[in-house]
Amino acid sequence: MSSSFALIETVLNLLPLHKGWKVLDAACGMGKWGFLIKAHFSDIYVVGVDKSIDNLFIAKKSDSYDDLVLADVRRLPFRDMVVDCSLACEVIEHLSKDDGYEMIAELERVTRTKVLLTTPCADWWYCGKAVKEGGHITRWRPKEFKKIGFKVRGVGSKFGYKGRVASLVKHFILHPLSYVIPELGEFIVTVKEKRS
Repeated sequence: MSSSFALIETVLNLLPLHKGWKVLDAACGMGKWGFLIKAHFSDIYVVGVDKSIDNLFIAKKSDSYDDLVLADVRRLPFRDMVVDCSLACEVIEHLSKDDGYEMIAELERVTRTKVLLTTPCADWWYCGKAVKEGGHITRWRPKEFKKIGFKVRGVGSKFGYKGRVASLVKHFILHPLSYVIPELGEFIVTVKEKRS
């Protein structure tokens, strides 16, 4: 799935990475987030993990990752607390609930400081056949992430846009509002800060 500019901007703003940090991009796909991290932060070691050898091959061509690992995000082949920050962007909705919670537990296990997840807002589930066939098998609500200690923010607006002016007006009103009322957002971004 492609990400909106607002989602990309929000994720990068919530990441503030420090020089020398190791970052895990879980289910990195073809490398979009590795590329964005390398473009916006300097001296960051980025590890991409994906279960598709084809995705890893494409990600390798982008030269955005310092290391690429063929693995399942539910069973990461790393020691405890080996990375400073981990992210899984638009991944969890492709997993069953049990597998999603397993992935979260694995990310928390291998991460020292911050875990960041993104997912489309739960109501995207109702957009019709195209989304379901695209591999979205679960819907995640802000309260589910809050219950396990994540802070949740909304991004964009899940309400349809018709016409250029209406689109701009809705964006400028609803995008900031969705940040504090995530249920209004097109996407939700969750962050868990871990105490060392």
